[in-house]
Amino acid sequence: MIRQAIITTLKLQPVVVLFSCVSICSKLAAKQLPADASSLSDFIFRSITNWRLILLLGLMVFLLGIYAFLWQIIIKKSKIAIVYANKSSYLFWTQLAAVVIFGEHLSVCNMLGIAIIFAGVILGNSEAVK
Repeated sequence: MIRQAIITTLKLQPVVVLFSCVSICSKLAAKQLPADASSLSDFIFRSITNWRLILLLGLMVFLLGIYAFLWQIIIKKSKIAIVYANKSSYLFWTQLAAVVIFGEHLSVCNMLGIAIIFAGVILGNSEAVK
């Protein structure tokens, strides 16, 4: 049963990674916001004329669209308990991106939390497979 739970978890991870990519784009987009705008109108003007920001926002919407389409297919064909348990693993992928892409550091609590999440996913999957 544990083997089947691990296989199910691995099959769902590409879609979960896609969902995590939205968070990565969001952080990149936040870096594009003007920090030194003198007024709200200046902030809005500088934001809507920033092509990098617009591109990242468009990419976020595109990725969310693909994710939503794939997610609907998955929940139609799978047990809902398994699918939603696996969705929480996006925290692992987001933390990994924080370290690899943004140079952030993981604390022991972060790593322990991720381990607990994956243990819960595997346990939940093994119970739902029965």
